[in-house]
Amino acid sequence: MRFELDIPQTPNHIPNARHLEHTNRTPEPRTLTQALDGQQRTAYRYRNRHYTLNPSELGTLKEIATFRAIPTQDLAEYRYQGSLKLLSSDMRTLITQALVKPETFYERDRTQPEKSQVFTITREAAALLNKHFPSQRAYSHVSKKRELMHDSLLYRMYQKEAAKITAKGGTNLHPVLDYDLKKEINRQLARARNLPRAEQQRIRQAAAEQHGLKLVDNKIALPDLRIEYEDRNGDRAQIDLELVTEHYKSRHIAQKANAGFSLYSSGDGKARSLNPDITTEIFAL
Repeated sequence: MRFELDIPQTPNHIPNARHLEHTNRTPEPRTLTQALDGQQRTAYRYRNRHYTLNPSELGTLKEIATFRAIPTQDLAEYRYQGSLKLLSSDMRTLITQALVKPETFYERDRTQPEKSQVFTITREAAALLNKHFPSQRAYSHVSKKRELMHDSLLYRMYQKEAAKITAKGGTNLHPVLDYDLKKEINRQLARARNLPRAEQQRIRQAAAEQHGLKLVDNKIALPDLRIEYEDRNGDRAQIDLELVTEHYKSRHIAQKANAGFSLYSSGDGKARSLNPDITTEIFAL
């Protein structure tokens, strides 16, 4: 059973963020930490505004920014360990400051379409995070409802696989989304566009090997999500994950399996039924 938080929509203004005077000097990355309601809050400046966040709110903002969209129930289960009170408190603060916005869609791949609420960050939040935490890429926009439905499942897929990794002694987990992999690979391939076909193929193969990927049907197969981590011996390791939906054709599932990806599905066995010859295990979300 899905649930929603009863929270306000993102306002057109930011009542809790004070407007700063425009000056010619560069604003400080962050101001001093202050106490508010018993919690330590830090004021972050960006352009003519500043935002106050405690560690819990900032962590949630970063989490949503990493995965683009996270359902309410998954935030409650994994980040807040079931505490709806704390989740509601943090989300109210983030929404009031126009850093996070709730969105809804209907999951039509189910027998009975079910309404789901997810959270995404705003453009203001992405700009704020990219300025103060440049090592973390912040995503603020999911253009299509189908993409929103797809991306909203990545966080749960990550949590499922992360539990397996940590159970085997893995540490220092780092999620990498397809956008980041694709951006780096496309930059390498762009330099080969005007080269002879044989040279393009060589560069494509080299790019795939550099990123620990495979060529499938002469194309670099990209996962939805990669988890980089250290194994129990302290060695660097990674695993690539693919979210299989009812929109996948059987040949697409076969390609992802041939690429060596771990496959997940929320479709209650529908993905496997598209191609009964697939022997790779498809894990349930």
